[in-house]
This record gives sequence, C-alpha cells and structure tokens, in this order.
Amino acid sequence: MLPTDSPLAQLLLPLGLFGMCSMLAWLAGNYWFGRSRTAEQRLQYLRRVGLGDGHHRDAVRAKRSAVARWLQKASPHLAKPFQPNDTAGASKLRLRLSHAGFTSEGASSIFLA
Repeated sequence: MLPTDSPLAQLLLPLGLFGMCSMLAWLAGNYWFGRSRTAEQRLQYLRRVGLGDGHHRDAVRAKRSAVARWLQKASPHLAKPFQPNDTAGASKLRLRLSHAGFTSEGASSIFLA
C-alpha cells in the first residue's frame, strides 16, 4: 500500500476515479443507446437493391445491353480519327491493352472511342 502523501498516490487516485467514471459512462451509454447499426442497415439495403426483384434486374440488364449494342455500333466510327496510322503504333496499342486485360478484337476501337 502506498502512503497517501506520496506523489504517485496523489496521481493514481484521480486517474483511477476518472477511468472508473469513464467506463461506467461508456457502459451506460452502450446499454441505453445500443450499437449504431446504420452501416449494417445500409449494407443490407445495398444487397437487396443489388439482387433486386426480377423486373428491376431485367430492366437494368436490358439497359446495359442496349448501351453495349450502341457502343459496339458507334465505337468504330468514333475511334477512326484516333486510330494509329502505322502498324507499329497499332501493335503498341494492342500490347498495352492486352497487358491491361483487354484482349478482344474490338478492344482498341472501344478504348479509343
């Protein structure tokens, strides 16, 4: 046991009281107000929207396919001014796109469009 007139005892008593009061306040707040579940609710909402009902999912799929069809039709015309003029430039572009993971035939025209 420390003597009460030592500097260490004079420091430990207020720190101990502060720690105990803080812990009690934290426990009481946690008990009354509960844990905030906004992040979990938001994730569940996003999961539901992502799965969606069949109608919503079909509408999104149709919209994506319409945009994809338009992009496939328009990309050669949009990319024509940006196409490399020589085979070395075209080869370099194809190599850069393949390193990035785009290996399809129309990847360069879609990238340039």
